[in-house]
Amino acid sequence: RSAGPKRPQNVAPRREKPPPQELPAEPATLTAVEAREGRAVVLLPAEQTLTFAGKCLLTCLYGSVRVFGFTIAPDQPSYDLYSPHTYCALTVEAGGGIKDPEKSEKEMKVEARALLRAHLVPQEARVRLLKSFGPDCSLLLLEQ
Repeated sequence: RSAGPKRPQNVAPRREKPPPQELPAEPATLTAVEAREGRAVVLLPAEQTLTFAGKCLLTCLYGSVRVFGFTIAPDQPSYDLYSPHTYCALTVEAGGGIKDPEKSEKEMKVEARALLRAHLVPQEARVRLLKSFGPDCSLLLLEQ
């Protein structure tokens, strides 16, 4: 044995306090409203997914989404989507909003409000959607 410093008897080794755990940020959730009979508008935050089974017509109003690995943007036509109940549900993933450094968040919100108004979304529904709107969100119109 080497003659190193002796530890006092009956003393427990010193333990450091673990760092305080940070609370995880609440994940952004999607918001959906009924636009008219048989139509719904969905606000999908970036990297969020919407999974469903059935048939619908999907139109991307703002931002972009990925379906089956393909990106759908606002300048593209509507897509007929079909996911039979006997197979896996279909997943629509938000790709992100329109990142234009020249536009402020307020200008982007005004643009989104105009798009919703053009698709005859009632005012109550617009207010509810735009409350959660951010520049990295995607707006989808789903029709039966």
